[in-house]
Amino acid sequence: MATRTTRGGLGLRLAMAVLAGSAIACNASAQVPGTIGDNTNCIVCHEQQNPAESLFAKRYQSHEFVRLSEAQIWTNSDPHSLAYKVIVPEKNDVAKKMQMLLSNGDPNYRVTEDVRCLTCHATDLSPNSKQERKLTEFIREEFLGISCNACHGVNEKWQTDHVKTSEMTKLTLPDANGKDQELTFFKWRTMTPAYKSEAGMKNLRDPHVKADLCASCHVGNPAENKVITHDMYAAGHPPLPPLELVTFMNGEPRHWGYPSELKFLQDYSKADPAKAWEIFRFKPADKDNYLARHMVAGAMASLKAEMSLLAAAKPDAAGLDYARFDCYSCHHDLKYPSALQERGYEGRVPGRPPLKAWVAALPGTVVAHAGTINADLKKLSDQFPDAWKAVSSASTSSPFAFGKEADVAAKAKDLVGWTENFNKAVGEANYSDSAADQLLTAIGETLMAPQWYGDTEATMHLTWAYRSLSAARKKDVAKIEQALGGILPTEVRSKSAIDAIVKANPEWKGPIPAGKFLPARQKQFANFDPKEFAIQFGKLKE
Repeated sequence: MATRTTRGGLGLRLAMAVLAGSAIACNASAQVPGTIGDNTNCIVCHEQQNPAESLFAKRYQSHEFVRLSEAQIWTNSDPHSLAYKVIVPEKNDVAKKMQMLLSNGDPNYRVTEDVRCLTCHATDLSPNSKQERKLTEFIREEFLGISCNACHGVNEKWQTDHVKTSEMTKLTLPDANGKDQELTFFKWRTMTPAYKSEAGMKNLRDPHVKADLCASCHVGNPAENKVITHDMYAAGHPPLPPLELVTFMNGEPRHWGYPSELKFLQDYSKADPAKAWEIFRFKPADKDNYLARHMVAGAMASLKAEMSLLAAAKPDAAGLDYARFDCYSCHHDLKYPSALQERGYEGRVPGRPPLKAWVAALPGTVVAHAGTINADLKKLSDQFPDAWKAVSSASTSSPFAFGKEADVAAKAKDLVGWTENFNKAVGEANYSDSAADQLLTAIGETLMAPQWYGDTEATMHLTWAYRSLSAARKKDVAKIEQALGGILPTEVRSKSAIDAIVKANPEWKGPIPAGKFLPARQKQFANFDPKEFAIQFGKLKE
């Protein structure tokens, strides 16, 4: 099939040599940028149109471990592949306007050379750099956006090691008929996460690693220079929607398979559940609900990311950056009577913008539910309300925390530590289907609480979680769209929204960038009626 890049280089020759040496028949058609200073050749193996029919799959059953069609989905459907293109002023009017507004009169300023933009919109080769950044630290590819290595790890070692023919292994697992079969595959597949991490690969099978990675761009990560500020928003950067991990995964769309879709992982977890958890962070389906666990990880990652941004506040700053606060406290049509007044001010002085409500709404629900699972989680669950209140109170003790930045930073740092302790404890718990159902009920109850449904973003975030977990539990999610879709988006990239964009732009081909969804979403936000939402959601639950 045709792809959107045809670049080559040293990495390609290296990968081809490795693959040729092992007599693997993959369809070489394009090269993905990624390795330091040059290219890799992920697509050689990961762009199979009929994975099960390739010699590679027949020899190593690799299509039962990964899809082998990842690159097709990425280049043709995934908006992340547009990440760099959307900041090229010649390609995007928003980028053009942002460049003009952020330049501050400097004729040499370029959005495509601004480190603040490139850390999320390109492949960052030095994410922890504290020095003045150089363009050589980024791979900027218009047709691949943030390439494979931006998420899976920029390191040449793992890219060669994971197909090293000198390190093969064998394993006996049952076939489709329950009979033992001996599998031969690259030893890399069953190496420990610590080993793979040392080689430079990010263990994205671990829900918390995956969630932290997504949150680093979709919320922020000051340690990796990923921070969207109020001036960037004011210049035109689209407002980041709340990050609900399961909703975002399904809307990406997924280029990877869930364990339930991959035979190797299913068989492996049955043969050795403890080892499957250690290596792949996956428990048998009758013990653990995979998507419920991801929802918990995503909620904690979002909370931790936002608290990390607050913890990075400098004591001598002139108040916290406005981007840390609830945008819609200021940016809304003034109405009387006001839904904000009816919602109340949670102990703060009226008129002082609070932190984003969505940051605590789903995490608070997840944490309260976790407290019902075991004693360790109950202890941590009981600590959360006071920890969140401490941060929230400090941030509103003066307008935009003027003069209180150090206090906010200290309280936020404490909450970051709390999330890390919670994540360790929750890993030992089982999220059974019964627990997933209880979490779904808890999210529904939170959605009916005026404290939350009075806030548009928090309501949307909780609705996404409710819909995603309903789908995971095989419930009729079409009813959710019918009841609530006219009030708020029920998905980050709903089919109805995609259909509307395609209808208005019949010439459109390929992934749809986030900015295309923004006008309709903002219109729903402006017209959001909390009471109508509560009525319709109440009917949905009847």
